[in-house]
Amino acid sequence: MRNRWKGWLGFPDDSGDPIQSAPDPHSVLPEDEIHRDESGDAIAKAVGKLPLRQQQAFLLRIWEGLDVAATAKAMGCSQGSVKTHLSRAMASLRRQLQEYR
Repeated sequence: MRNRWKGWLGFPDDSGDPIQSAPDPHSVLPEDEIHRDESGDAIAKAVGKLPLRQQQAFLLRIWEGLDVAATAKAMGCSQGSVKTHLSRAMASLRRQLQEYR
């Protein structure tokens, strides 16, 4: 009862509730945030080194999540070309990002 009165009067709750003081399991540690930023920079740099059509295929299919047909329509090419460009882009990105690790 005493803690309830403290709360109503604006005093801090010193009950030491373990649930209130528990860390958020979904929070990101600062070092993980830095690593994620560095990884994102490395991916952006690697994508920027790809030829234009490979960049388009990768960004539309992987980044934007379009299916092969929609990507082909957006790129103005066949579905086979999309698959070829994406395959080459993925192989190149794997090579480039392997060096990053």
